[in-house]
Amino acid sequence: DANGMYLFTNLPDGSYSVTVGAGLPTGLTNSFDEDADLDGRTDVVGLSGGAAHLTADFGYSGTAPLGDTVWIDGDGNGVQDSGEPGLAGVDVTATWAGQDAVLGNADDVQFVTVTDSDGMYLFDNLPDGQWTVAIDTGDLPTGYSPSVDLDGRDPALTTLSLAPGESQLDVDFGIFGDVTL
Repeated sequence: DANGMYLFTNLPDGSYSVTVGAGLPTGLTNSFDEDADLDGRTDVVGLSGGAAHLTADFGYSGTAPLGDTVWIDGDGNGVQDSGEPGLAGVDVTATWAGQDAVLGNADDVQFVTVTDSDGMYLFDNLPDGQWTVAIDTGDLPTGYSPSVDLDGRDPALTTLSLAPGESQLDVDFGIFGDVTL
């Protein structure tokens, strides 16, 4: 279903195996299955007398990293120059378009992290596809607003596409003060 849940009911007594078939997004690899051999299949033996087996779970992860820095763009030139510090404590949200590859639909998946003491953030093991990355402007110091991002449109939101295994480690966000001395 939409949450990745499945259930087979009213099975006759016997031995079974559960296999993940078609329908997975491209760029994902099996990262968990119940018998730990990571082959997308698990054996369930000896169901009888109405017994339930509810642990035939599977996990999948992508291979793409995405991230970089939120920094104070002191001179407003859109480049992190020497002496322009990263900004800690900013929530960053990466939104994957989901299996339908269309952003803004019900199958979108969000991942959230917070910038570290150097203003750096990283999302790892992501699936390929369409993405947005956004910073929470409510986390910015008073008098500061977003000034620049990777795609040059909304400075608090970047839209991009990841290919399987592609590294996208230049998704920066500069912020600039609203006051001049």
